[in-house]
Amino acid sequence: VCDMPSATNLIRTKLFPDASAGRGDVPADEAVAIGCARHAASVLSCQTHSRSGGKSADKAVGASTRKVKACPVNIGIAKSGDEENAVPLIEVGQALPANTTRNFTYNSGEEIVIVQMNGGAAKSSKVLGKIEKLSADKSFEITMELSAVGKLSLSVNGGPMSTL
Repeated sequence: VCDMPSATNLIRTKLFPDASAGRGDVPADEAVAIGCARHAASVLSCQTHSRSGGKSADKAVGASTRKVKACPVNIGIAKSGDEENAVPLIEVGQALPANTTRNFTYNSGEEIVIVQMNGGAAKSSKVLGKIEKLSADKSFEITMELSAVGKLSLSVNGGPMSTL
């Protein structure tokens, strides 16, 4: 089971007393990989069988063709008036839903804005909103989530999520 005799003894006597000793000729990492592959095949087989209306699952199991939605634009934050130097938080091509958290610093009196950067070009940036009432400690943590249907939500310093 493993290279530590005391752990092997604990597993065989206390945790799984009725289990067979298994095959000693298969390395542990290969056994785990084989087990994962068999489990995945059984899950795919069950899901495919139920979707195929009772047809043989063996014929239906194959490469997955599931499409994943991707973010079409960069979305980030910037200092108001300095949108060309925006920091992207969710980038073009990132799988949706997307979720990211970052820490930022700012100077007092600066406005922080949420920016959509079309193609990464500063000229086509669009301000989506601004962050108000930042704390006086000149740093903040922002969490940004973009759902698969395009709903953008933000949280500042662990506060409640606000949807834009």
